[in-house]
Amino acid sequence: MAFADGAILVALGLVIGAFGTLIGAGGGFILVPILVLGYHFPPAQAVGTSLSLVFLNAASGSVAYLRQRRVDLSLGWKFAASTIPGAIIGALLTRSLSSSLFNLLFGIVLLAIAVLLFSGITAAPSSRAGVRQVVDASREAHTYRSTSGRAWSSACSSGSCRASSASAAASSTCRS
Repeated sequence: MAFADGAILVALGLVIGAFGTLIGAGGGFILVPILVLGYHFPPAQAVGTSLSLVFLNAASGSVAYLRQRRVDLSLGWKFAASTIPGAIIGALLTRSLSSSLFNLLFGIVLLAIAVLLFSGITAAPSSRAGVRQVVDASREAHTYRSTSGRAWSSACSSGSCRASSASAAASSTCRS
């Protein structure tokens, strides 16, 4: 590997790590397309490589957010436990998908997420949702509503799309 290639990979790693931790997504949604389109990785190898990076990124980001006391550990552990079946299913599905079908499905998921984010559509909290609060290290309170049932089903279904959901859920911040 030439010095320039190594420098590009280090720069990409820094950008993906910073951005992935900033938004709580780990960075796999950026790395997988780069590996598939730029480096011609097969989908299973791209996802496996991405998960290794996302794992390390999520672990370091989780430590930082834990030190800031911006993690709802109770809810994070529930998300983490419920993503295990989805992660196993996702790993099995990735091996059975052709590259073109994987690229199409991954692109559709990214576009759907972009549309939802840009539209500003949010789900109303369930009438069963309880109020949760996390007080961070600077004593700022972050209050939100959550139902454990919705959280578990959401985490399990999203685990089949991206096995890094557990890490992302554990390191996500709570906003007031």
